[in-house]
Amino acid sequence: MAWSWAFVLEPVDAATTRLLVRMRVGYQPAAKWAPSMWLAVEPAHFVMGRRQLLGIRRRAQAKLDDGLQTRRGRGEAPAPSIAAG
Repeated sequence: MAWSWAFVLEPVDAATTRLLVRMRVGYQPAAKWAPSMWLAVEPAHFVMGRRQLLGIRRRAQAKLDDGLQTRRGRGEAPAPSIAAG
């Protein structure tokens, strides 16, 4: 099985970045096992990937909230938001 997984940060504007996640799986040379491998891999990948992305979002928002509280304490403008989607 060949597997590639890419994480790409794409700027949206000066204050926002979007995270793109791409995965590609090839089941060669055991093509006859591809359907059963897909059934074994995909549900596990979904659970793992979802938890990973939720953790990234939680940490990014915590960092954003921390920066916002620090700026408010100094009387500065609010921090930029994180794009969802």
